[in-house]
Amino acid sequence: MSKNIQMQEKTSSGYDILYPQTIAAQIEDVYSKDETITTATKALYGLGETATPNQVFSAISTALDGKARI
Repeated sequence: MSKNIQMQEKTSSGYDILYPQTIAAQIEDVYSKDETITTATKALYGLGETATPNQVFSAISTALDGKARI
């Protein structure tokens, strides 16, 4: 049995829901940074360890001579 606890903060207009910081492992069907794009994939496109998926997509578009749009 799981419990869903919601934190709220009283404000002048009522209550705001507070969302605690979470990590991907705490949520079902959410991918971590490594699962989204691996360091090996980034290296295939000449990108560094901190590259984002969008940067890889841009590199693919460039490799396709700009025929693919993101």
